[in-house]
Amino acid sequence: MKPFFKSLCFYLCYMIVWPSGWIVNLEKQMNTQAESWFAFFAQFWALVPGLPGNYLRAAFYRQVLDFCDKACVISFGAICTHRQVKIEKNVYIGPYSLIGSSWIKAGTLIGSRVSVTSGKKQHALDDTGQWKGFDAKNMVQVHIGPRAWIGEGAVVMADVGDTSMIGAGAVVAAVVPDHVIGAGNPFQIRRQIHEN
Repeated sequence: MKPFFKSLCFYLCYMIVWPSGWIVNLEKQMNTQAESWFAFFAQFWALVPGLPGNYLRAAFYRQVLDFCDKACVISFGAICTHRQVKIEKNVYIGPYSLIGSSWIKAGTLIGSRVSVTSGKKQHALDDTGQWKGFDAKNMVQVHIGPRAWIGEGAVVMADVGDTSMIGAGAVVAAVVPDHVIGAGNPFQIRRQIHEN
């Protein structure tokens, strides 16, 4: 009975968020770079509390992201900042996390207030020496997991390997290999994980 109830809740939420998904997808058809309506609804659905919010966010992102499995948890205040995101099965994204262009693979756990940026070269200097704002052409999709764990408050700008653990507050600017535990700013590997 429980799987049936979960599926029913998800599809009811899917119908509730359908109009917002339709608007976002229409915006994408009119201009592939435009994300104004996407940002509006991502922020709007981020503020729905509790279990209903988890279902509503998953249903909304299932309609508008590159991919979002219905068996994921996207907690209160968590926002995908761009459409170029893939969220696989059994992913948990903690409260107030910001998810840029990324592929979060199955079984990955992301703690509270984690920032996954769209790579590490999103801004550049113009001809006058001024920093330019975000440029989608510089976006890089960050791959995380599968089965990785990202600790609270970490900033992830590069790929994180299978089953690796990133400590709280770490700043990841270089690729993290599979099966390691590390922390720090800059991120440093502390030890290997030996799977049984």
